[in-house]
Amino acid sequence: MIKYIVKSRYLKTAALATAALMILLSVCGRMYAVSMDLDDKEKEALERNGVKIEIPFGRYDEIRLIDSQRPIAAVKVFSKQWKLIDLETNNEVVLEGFTSFAGQGEGLIFMGKDNDTMQVIDAAETMATGLVSYPFGDTDYDSARYDGNGLIWLHHAADMTVCDMDGNVVYETEGADEWMGEKPGYAEGGSEKDGIYIKNIRTGVIEHRLKPYQNVESYMAGHWVIATQDSPEKVLSPITYHVLDNDYNMVEKAGNFTCYLGNEEYLYIQKDFPEDIVIDKNGETVLSNEGEENRIGFNGACKDIMFIDGKERGVLTYIKIRDGKAINTEEHNMICLLDFDDGMAAAAVENHGRTPVLEDVQKEGSSNGYKFGFVDSAYNEITGFIFDKAWESRNGYAVVMKGTRYGLIDMKGAVEK
Repeated sequence: MIKYIVKSRYLKTAALATAALMILLSVCGRMYAVSMDLDDKEKEALERNGVKIEIPFGRYDEIRLIDSQRPIAAVKVFSKQWKLIDLETNNEVVLEGFTSFAGQGEGLIFMGKDNDTMQVIDAAETMATGLVSYPFGDTDYDSARYDGNGLIWLHHAADMTVCDMDGNVVYETEGADEWMGEKPGYAEGGSEKDGIYIKNIRTGVIEHRLKPYQNVESYMAGHWVIATQDSPEKVLSPITYHVLDNDYNMVEKAGNFTCYLGNEEYLYIQKDFPEDIVIDKNGETVLSNEGEENRIGFNGACKDIMFIDGKERGVLTYIKIRDGKAINTEEHNMICLLDFDDGMAAAAVENHGRTPVLEDVQKEGSSNGYKFGFVDSAYNEITGFIFDKAWESRNGYAVVMKGTRYGLIDMKGAVEK
């Protein structure tokens, strides 16, 4: 009897502990679910501003807006199935056999398969006909990329073909070790040991060959950023950078440096403390901290705007350069992606009041430490900063995230207001 009572007490304790655990899990589950969706106040605020939730959070595993004249979205239905949706007509076309969205350019999408190959699909033509359209043939490629300037780069085994958007072959190689260059319209090839070369694919001419153990790191503001391995014999070799102009002459004022940022308009070069400079496409120094004790505080650049540390914590100074001079200097506590083609642009604020950094904001997936929203061209809030990630809008629509769940909002009503 005594043993039975002891066991009974143990069972009661275990039952109580189990019940408490279930309650805790239930509460945590509800809290998690709330964090993955908008609350009622946020939904009401969006509605008042003319913003609609077109696709609720969590309906699809992933959502991508297509860069086309019609509003088309690619959505991941299950772990291994995608489909295209016309957001105006709600017509759908299932993309059988594709498991990943690898990229896009000017209405063409690159869809990956389980066998690590991909195919190129014309999204608009697919929606118009109801049949999957392959503008470059029903061919599996090892990789397919858009260079941002009207060319598609296709790799199949050791061969590479470059086509324009009409399918015309611009350049092709057989068995050559070449790849898409950092500058549109250029290929790079060769090896680190013998020297990487830079080739103009329009002329087929190798315009420059780097020294051994140098690489093209990037092409920004009309300049080549070249990385040099200082000790190539070591597993972890220190790297320094220098800059070449379009005639492949070294930009002396940049010298050697270890850190840089930039875009198509500006190149920020961080040299030995505290020396910093920013050069433009012409190689002119448009910003410098010469004679200062601190660095410039460069936090990125979008289009023709630079983001510099403001006077207060968490504030950015927006600087626009014209004719080598700073104009239209403004201060904001947000970092804006400045793509106002639809009359609005994605923006982000740092959760803890720190100064936003563009490189962190542009990372794929949900960005820890930031809240996203949309603003108009005067930087007035349209949605409030209520999302955990947001991408640029297209045709009045935008993909957003709450937690790890994707959703789609329609902001055409907000623009009309």
